[in-house]
Amino acid sequence: MGFIEELYYQELDPQRCQGDHEARIQRELQVLDEREEQLTRALSGEVQSWFIEYVNAWSTVNGTQCLDSFITGFRYGARFAQDTFRLELN
Repeated sequence: MGFIEELYYQELDPQRCQGDHEARIQRELQVLDEREEQLTRALSGEVQSWFIEYVNAWSTVNGTQCLDSFITGFRYGARFAQDTFRLELN
């Protein structure tokens, strides 16, 4: 199976942290998840609603930025490949 097929069938995860950072990021994600749950339970009424709106807004912004970074990286990779083949043809 080629690279494009692996990417298409989601056998590659370009958003996954690579190397030494993965374990640390997983720990930090666990902390974020636990604190979000604790704060949601501890808060009430309008303040709880504000916090949930904040969490959801941050998630949307973060997801959008990650997607934009992936698209930008993919475009740079495509341009790199295009230049490589263009140089090869000359």
